[in-house]
Amino acid sequence: MKTVLVVDDDTVILQTIVAYLSSFSEELAVVTAEDGQQALAILEHQPIDLLLTDLDMPVMDGFELLTHMVRRFASVPCIVMSAYEVPEMGDRVGRQGALCFLEKPFDLQSLVDAVLETLGRISKGHLAGVSLLGFLQLLNFEKKTCMLTVRSAGRTGRIHIMDGDLINADFHRLQGESAVFEILSWADGEIDISVPHYVERLIFRPLHGVVLDAARDLDEHPAPERRSSDSGIATVPLALADSGIDRLRLRLPKVLDQSSMQAAGAVGVAVVDVQQAELLGYRCFSYWPDFSDRAMVAAASFRRRLELDDGEQVEEVVTSLEALIELWRPLGRDRRTAFYVLMTREQADLEVVRQELATLETPVRALMRSSQAGV
Repeated sequence: MKTVLVVDDDTVILQTIVAYLSSFSEELAVVTAEDGQQALAILEHQPIDLLLTDLDMPVMDGFELLTHMVRRFASVPCIVMSAYEVPEMGDRVGRQGALCFLEKPFDLQSLVDAVLETLGRISKGHLAGVSLLGFLQLLNFEKKTCMLTVRSAGRTGRIHIMDGDLINADFHRLQGESAVFEILSWADGEIDISVPHYVERLIFRPLHGVVLDAARDLDEHPAPERRSSDSGIATVPLALADSGIDRLRLRLPKVLDQSSMQAAGAVGVAVVDVQQAELLGYRCFSYWPDFSDRAMVAAASFRRRLELDDGEQVEEVVTSLEALIELWRPLGRDRRTAFYVLMTREQADLEVVRQELATLETPVRALMRSSQAGV
């Protein structure tokens, strides 16, 4: 007899699932809970072979329940009922323990098929609970904003998610994608989910691409074979570690940290490759969730203006919005790169901002040259 725990705060859905699963197989027992806290109490007192959970619930939602599954019931496989369409992540991610999803609304036969298939894997000895890779998928699909704290063998790393996007990670001296690769290599990690802290965005690729690269790295470099730094920290593949763009993105926020700019009403300052429409790095002086998106939209607009200027040298573009001011200034004569500054209209002091940008031009250009040279 296999026991399935179904967790959902909608009693109609609970009753429907219980009735259908119970009538489908005499070898299947179904127990229910209306939130994550009730589910944990059941898990503490009786063996459960499979967890089927919703995400949006009171008291303790499905996200927090899954973090407890990682820490305390890692061998129990989980199926998540999600309102988002779940794209295929590929074989490599699947081998690393991606979660099983049921897209809402689902038909009951699909539910039965998913439950029986998962239980069948258990009977064949293929037991997989919630992995960090799978949990990252879930946060991406559900557009969640949070911070994950991952602990394993005395190590603690943090992964920062904003609206489902992977924006940064840190462990010891590692940041950005380097830290993500390291944290994802840990076996038997425990996950805690909490409210986000403000951090600089150092990861600009879609989560899908980072996760696939991490899964490939885990396939190609098992734990005993992974290269280590002098501090004993596993590092990322050579192609990424030697990337000048990663060095630039790591260092730029520190160079751009100008307190006088903040006093002049600047929300944030960015450096953008205008020709490639690529954000090279930025520094926000206060929490502003769409700053990077604004910078990229403005970059596209600035590039179109350059294409239409008929040889005219554009020295600066200032755009006045309802409560904000955007400023663009080319970085160097080739105008391939540019500064972008977002300011609040009420506090904006354009002259101070211009002076600070002039001061920043030399160190930013020097940093770009050193990054390209691999320094």
